[in-house]
Amino acid sequence: MSKKTVFFLKLAFLVLCGGVLLAVYLLGVPCPILTYLGFPCPGCGMTRAYLSLLRLDLRGAFSYNSAFWTVPFFFLLLLKDGRLVRSVRANTALVTLLLSCVAVSYAAALLKFFIPG
Repeated sequence: MSKKTVFFLKLAFLVLCGGVLLAVYLLGVPCPILTYLGFPCPGCGMTRAYLSLLRLDLRGAFSYNSAFWTVPFFFLLLLKDGRLVRSVRANTALVTLLLSCVAVSYAAALLKFFIPG
């Protein structure tokens, strides 16, 4: 397969995933991890965060899930075969930074969930 074909297949996959997530949101299906395990997943609040962002409510977006801004970078990583910059060292540092931000955000969300107040 050519690089162009692979790129468009990845893009179609992302659009399909977005469509599924939109359908799940519109149908009101709750997070299965929160429903069955009793604690939030790293993506909990992401839909509400992006809906707040569409209303230009940046504070609200960060309050729902402070790692919402990392998602576009992960999509770009998928589309660009895991490389956002040319330097391997810089790319590794960028991916590490993104994953660290998600981990810190998730840890804060778990603390807020288990220790309210």
